[in-house]
Amino acid sequence: MEIQVNSVSLVELNTKLLIAGMFEEDNVQDCGYTWLNDTVNDGIELAMERKDFSGKANKSLFLYGNSSSQIGRVLIIGLGKRSEFNFEKIRRCYGVAGKLTRKSLPDEVALMVPVSGFAAEDQTGIARAAIEGFGLSSHDFNKYRTQNIEDHPDLKFIYVIPAENENPSVIEAAVNEANSTIPGTCFARDLGSMPPCELYPESFADIAKTLESDRVKIEILDFDQIKELGMGALAAVGQGSINPPVLIHLKYDPGIKGDTKKLAVVGKGLTYDAGGFDLKTAEGLRHMKIDMCGSAAVMGLFKVIE
Repeated sequence: MEIQVNSVSLVELNTKLLIAGMFEEDNVQDCGYTWLNDTVNDGIELAMERKDFSGKANKSLFLYGNSSSQIGRVLIIGLGKRSEFNFEKIRRCYGVAGKLTRKSLPDEVALMVPVSGFAAEDQTGIARAAIEGFGLSSHDFNKYRTQNIEDHPDLKFIYVIPAENENPSVIEAAVNEANSTIPGTCFARDLGSMPPCELYPESFADIAKTLESDRVKIEILDFDQIKELGMGALAAVGQGSINPPVLIHLKYDPGIKGDTKKLAVVGKGLTYDAGGFDLKTAEGLRHMKIDMCGSAAVMGLFKVIE
């Protein structure tokens, strides 16, 4: 998935699907959507006048571009009240938009985010949260899918369109950040979705090695080294499996000379945790593979910063 700012004239915009968020009690002018409202034959204003749409959080409105435009479908997603906004709420609302369009998702979509009217320091965060919400909800773990593949198309491009009177540099900064955070998060989620017959300590270490770069170095400790260093708990747990344990140590060098603060991020990486003294119940057995999600989050972090 690639995310870009599209600075094309709104009149010339060509897309099969346009997603736009709208705050509760805003009008099309407040959001910078005057042109968009014209493109759907005043459909946004009509829906609001008739109480079919108000901008309440997660409420949606589907419309179609008129015959003179090059826009197929338009989805307006409610973002709730401006006074109650936060980045996570914006992220989740645009995530709902991603879920609503997943089965009919084209390989590229256009996205608009209403950031005008907010403090300058919040605008990039709002735009990034919106892009992340839609991008993450559109991601599909299809590594093992063999049937109904056509119902789960891959999203290849998100084009973010600045609304009227919005500063393109704000959107540009949000896109640059989202191009790092989305792949890192999806990478971590995919690791958590893999079954333990494929993701076990040694294969996990092999995946970690793919993160090595000029700035990121990796060290893998094997079972003997783990015991020599006195890591008794890890060694004991590892003896319960035919797959010997490893310890993955990733180190990032920011390339800054002089003294810098050191930050350690530790994530639990047991790829299949049976539950200690007592085996888990049938329901718990289904989720034993996600005990490594702490380490997956660390790996995702290094995916972002590599």
